[in-house]
Amino acid sequence: MPQKRNPGLMIRTRTNASRVISDAQQAVWLAHNIIPGMSDARNVQDSSRRVKETMTMLGQFRQVIAALKINPERALEELNLDWTASQEVADVFMRDYKLPFRVGHHIASEIVSYAKANGIKPCNFPYSEVKRIYEEVIKKEYPQGSPVCPMSETQFKDTLNPVKIIQNRKTTGGPQLTELDKSLANMEKSISSQIEWAKDNAAAISNALQRLDGDFQKILPRGDGKK
Repeated sequence: MPQKRNPGLMIRTRTNASRVISDAQQAVWLAHNIIPGMSDARNVQDSSRRVKETMTMLGQFRQVIAALKINPERALEELNLDWTASQEVADVFMRDYKLPFRVGHHIASEIVSYAKANGIKPCNFPYSEVKRIYEEVIKKEYPQGSPVCPMSETQFKDTLNPVKIIQNRKTTGGPQLTELDKSLANMEKSISSQIEWAKDNAAAISNALQRLDGDFQKILPRGDGKK
């Protein structure tokens, strides 16, 4: 199959990630229900192998990230080829117009069904059909509500726009740029803290080993036979 390009790097990264997870589980089970003081889960050879495999996996993952080439225009085109964003229609009806989610979901479902049956893409779905479907579903499932669609044509098109959906997700930890920037800043802070922790502990271990050597030197026999 000369037209095929196997993602070898991603496959190997996934494989090694599975090995790392498996090794982590091994450590958990070795530490499970053992007598205090036993070294089952602290075998140096096993721990060194886990660290080496983890570093290999992280190095491969870094290569995967570096190799990614994002084409925003092509990605958006692919999203707009199908009704990927249709769930947002139900969410907006519930969030902005207090419509029961079940009813809003049925409206969105009817819109998608009509679109697929007639070969219509999200970008050119007629607003007149939105109003018709809304009215039919409301009269059937939510008669106490107004049959007039409260969502304007502009809002309907924005609701199906993947870019607008991300921008409107004003929630903590959401995909919008402000939250991503905040998450990256927190991660950088965490990484810096861990680096400092590692340095401090490495220095403490080194100092402890030096003191230990010094203490042993005090009690070891001298070369002249004197203690």
